[in-house]
Amino acid sequence: MEASQCSLCLTTQAKFACSCVFPAIPLCEVCLLPHLDTEGTHIPVSSRKQEWIWPAPGEGLEYCEDCRAKPVFSFCLCSNPPKRRCEDCDTAHSQRTPQVYHSRHPIAAYAAATRVPVETYRKKQQYISHFEFSIGEELPRFDAFVKQVKEELETLLGEITAMKESLLDNLQAERVKLVSALGEIQQAIEAKRYTASANITTYLDDYVETGYQDMRELDLEMFTGTIHLQEIRALLWKAVSFAQSSYRLYYAVARPVNAIPVLRDNSLRLYDGETLQAAEIKLSQSTSICAGTAYCYIQDNVVLCCGGSAQNRVYEVNVQSGEVVQAAEMNQNREYAGIFKLKGEVLVFGGRMYGEMLDSVEKYAVRGKVWSVLPSLQRAKYACSVCKHSSGLYIAGYSDLTAESTIEVFSPLNETCRLLSTVSGPSGILCCEGNELYHIRLNRIEVGNLTNSQVSLTFTKKGTIAQRGNGVYWLCFPTCVSNGEVVGVLTAVGVPCGLFRFNSAGVHFSQVVKFSYYPRAD
Repeated sequence: MEASQCSLCLTTQAKFACSCVFPAIPLCEVCLLPHLDTEGTHIPVSSRKQEWIWPAPGEGLEYCEDCRAKPVFSFCLCSNPPKRRCEDCDTAHSQRTPQVYHSRHPIAAYAAATRVPVETYRKKQQYISHFEFSIGEELPRFDAFVKQVKEELETLLGEITAMKESLLDNLQAERVKLVSALGEIQQAIEAKRYTASANITTYLDDYVETGYQDMRELDLEMFTGTIHLQEIRALLWKAVSFAQSSYRLYYAVARPVNAIPVLRDNSLRLYDGETLQAAEIKLSQSTSICAGTAYCYIQDNVVLCCGGSAQNRVYEVNVQSGEVVQAAEMNQNREYAGIFKLKGEVLVFGGRMYGEMLDSVEKYAVRGKVWSVLPSLQRAKYACSVCKHSSGLYIAGYSDLTAESTIEVFSPLNETCRLLSTVSGPSGILCCEGNELYHIRLNRIEVGNLTNSQVSLTFTKKGTIAQRGNGVYWLCFPTCVSNGEVVGVLTAVGVPCGLFRFNSAGVHFSQVVKFSYYPRAD
């Protein structure tokens, strides 16, 4: 190489070599500088270090640079300059340094007429090697995760099977008790009938003996004996006592879809939306959850509780175990806000802070556990009710400063709200079935028709109800219509609350459970 001529001027002896192409270009010191200004990846070296230059096949060095005995198979780009190795030495090289991302190429790759700079190969191949290495690291973790999930599933199935067997044993024992209780009831009825029959017969005999002179009314005690009916009721109550244990097991295995939580401070009451039976749980710690806190499910058994009286605290509460975890706080204090979980995010609308109506909107990322601020509502409102329709989320709320209620629709696509309706007086509960949006407020039930392209919303009166409290109803826990019926937590703001049931088919509304805001029942 030292005796070679410069490849550009063809007259001067070459003192440098550049690896921008393969094989390297011989250059003199005069031609080197303008060459470095050309496009490409240049690595100029002294021509004296000719072992750094990669000769093409059949040009000079043909043997492995490690063992110096076997023919060259490939070279590796993990170091600069690369070294040519035979197949055995190349394998050993990779095994000795597994932490390095190797980039190997066969020698024939550079025998082609068109070649790219070696740095281009280096970057691309190291990226590919890094990607393969990452996959290799992730696969064992994924396999371990699958194994753990399988073990957890088997454990859970075992526990459920054990619970099932225990429940069946309990039911069998209760069946024996029920049969025994029914036998006692039958004996009581027979004894009562025999006693009453004997009393009647005696009375008739006396009546005949006195010449039909006794004019007293005949007292048929066997048909009016309430004491005996109470005894029978007590026997029946004992006989069906297994219902309470089966209910507890029902919640121990899994939360039913329509379970309705009612929370305050360190107490939880969980209602079954169908039977209205309640299970009571003491939370793992005291909280600031109060009558103005809005909450919704974020997982099968976890409720996110947001805000309350002059606070922005947020809690994640497990309704099965009672465990409480304090989450990231909202950006603003708010009470009586609207809340709804949409996919992996919880949206909180409006509310009130120190008597001031709010128009702000926030969302909580369930996985990231962080809050972010969204564009505001068109009108500030509190005592907000939220329900879902295919066209978006509908939010109703009341502003006691203007004595008006407004309904807006939130679009998940651009995360903005649009005003649809403004009416005088308090707001109420919203629920949606099909394209019908029901609004329950004051002493009336109103319905509006929804379409995806609507720009306004008009309600018509469908029925009347008995007004509760001041007629401002707040849906602190969002519900959904199931089989034409919805059951949820009713709060007439500032007065005791309870559970309501609304049937859209019969346009019927009723308060089915009353309580002075938990934990003490009326």
